[in-house]
Amino acid sequence: MQANFTSRAINVIDLSSVVQQEHTLHPELLALKLAHRVNPLDVGGIVYSRRKKVKNFYLVDTSSVLSTRRTFLISLLDKFCVLGSSDRSIHTEFKLIEYALEWCDSNGFCDVLCDADCAREAFVTYTNYLFEKVLGAEKLSPTTGSMYQWGMKRALEVQFPEVAEYVTTGVPVIQPNRDGLEPPEERNVRQYVDVTLVIAFTLSRFLTKSEKYPLRFETNEYHTYIFPGNGKFITPLTEHAHGSMAYDYKLGRIKSVEEVVREYPGQTLWAVKQAIEGANKAIFDGNSDHLHQFRMRLASITMRAFACLINLVVGANSSEFVKFLYDDAIALIKSPLKNELSAIKLRAKGLEVNYPVGRGPGMEILREYIKFREWILNGRETEYLFFQAWSLEGIDAAPGPLETEFSSRFYSILKGVFIPKDMANIPPRLVRKHKSLILHQLRHSPLLVSAVLNHSESMNSQRYSGITVAEQTEEYKLYWAAVRKAAERVKNSADTPGVSISVGHCEAIDKPQKDIPIVAIEPDCNTQYGCLFCVHYLLHSDETDLHKLLSFLYVVEGVRVNAPNFQFSEEVFKDLVVRINAIVEAISSRSEESAELVVAVKKKVFDLGILTVFWEKRLQRYEKMGIYF
Repeated sequence: MQANFTSRAINVIDLSSVVQQEHTLHPELLALKLAHRVNPLDVGGIVYSRRKKVKNFYLVDTSSVLSTRRTFLISLLDKFCVLGSSDRSIHTEFKLIEYALEWCDSNGFCDVLCDADCAREAFVTYTNYLFEKVLGAEKLSPTTGSMYQWGMKRALEVQFPEVAEYVTTGVPVIQPNRDGLEPPEERNVRQYVDVTLVIAFTLSRFLTKSEKYPLRFETNEYHTYIFPGNGKFITPLTEHAHGSMAYDYKLGRIKSVEEVVREYPGQTLWAVKQAIEGANKAIFDGNSDHLHQFRMRLASITMRAFACLINLVVGANSSEFVKFLYDDAIALIKSPLKNELSAIKLRAKGLEVNYPVGRGPGMEILREYIKFREWILNGRETEYLFFQAWSLEGIDAAPGPLETEFSSRFYSILKGVFIPKDMANIPPRLVRKHKSLILHQLRHSPLLVSAVLNHSESMNSQRYSGITVAEQTEEYKLYWAAVRKAAERVKNSADTPGVSISVGHCEAIDKPQKDIPIVAIEPDCNTQYGCLFCVHYLLHSDETDLHKLLSFLYVVEGVRVNAPNFQFSEEVFKDLVVRINAIVEAISSRSEESAELVVAVKKKVFDLGILTVFWEKRLQRYEKMGIYF
């Protein structure tokens, strides 16, 4: 059947109005008014099995109304009302359910909400689809896949509250990614801190000292001038189309009529004069009132900049950070001993948590912020250390705590203006990961690191460890350089005789020294496995030493594959195998005769099973220990 899509009369309502009878009779006509959205949320569209989204509303085939969807939508809205869900939570949850129903309607499962059997079949198939997207070429993130699966599960719980558990039981759950985000690069952190420091200190001093517009803003890379207004700030990183034609952002002045006419030949003389007149008025207004809206805009940015800076020092969760109290900060500054801010960690059952600020740069930033805080409050009071600066304008009531998204909102101002577009944000979660990483690099114990960040050791190991991409690159460079160095240790016996050992020869016995800072097996002259990681190891390019090395490889490969703890043996021995293969390859490349020798010895060891006496005895010992080959 070909769908006939038409628009429909929409009833825009508040959530509290859902219970009215006329709305429950035809929920397919409802759209919810949500505070954070300009356009209402078209919730009624999901009642139709054939529909298509046009901008913010659905065009529908009016003959495709499903009575079970009507029941479901009323139950869902009622649940939102009973739970007192916030507008943002309603929006997020509905979008996840909407995505699931879109898939069902497009894949032959329009009856997903009709009965439990249909729901079960749809849920299993939908889950398989999500797994394919997570594991396939599209690379849907596990976290997103988990949320989409939860959306369908939530719909089934609403529609079949008594049997939903049986409908979804036994279906694999998509586990969200628990590894966390990649730790930020050191250079990005440095650039982020530098720019944020300049913003916080430059703007706060401009405001507290009631300095005059235009404001000179200077970083290590560039300088610009900030003029009064609510538009985009202009820097060398900003597209100049956003700037006012009347302002000279490089010299910090208003241009003359002649200059503007010359630079903007397409503008009329009247438009040019109006622009210059408006620029002069904006500067006059901005300089006449130290609490002017243009200055309050800068104050809001300054508040978030200081919040981001101090959280870089303490490394708190954003939900805890915004609960820091002013009294704690004052006590911290005045006390010669105290160096911690405290907050209540709600998900830790109300336990008090403490985050150290230190007595150095962190304390200096905090002192500077306290001066700015006193200026912006202008006689008002609030218990919170950080608060919503933008809400102060024209309001006498105490402001609420800073929004938990303060870092993201600050980044939206920085991106492409004060920092390059391709530089990622460093939100509180990454701040914590960066702080954890630095503490680990300084060789502090996992117990201390987890205590500093106010979480368990297992949480720190799972979510806040790792290394940056740059560090990984550097480690790989060292690793492969060491592998190549090991291959270069193939020598002629006449040139470097050395002491004979079970895997070749040693040129400095009883003086073990690893060739890179971190190795899979520490060199130890009492054991054989670490010899290939020692700077004194060498191998003669003859049959005797090659037989030793390949016999060693035979045993290592056997242990690697057959050991009871496969993961451990793989981590320990894989680097060893790589080095042996690199050495053998180096011998093969020396000459045609050497390549033939390698082939012959490999056949002797791996095809005929003839090992050196030492490694034959070692093999028998492993077999007695229960490692079968």
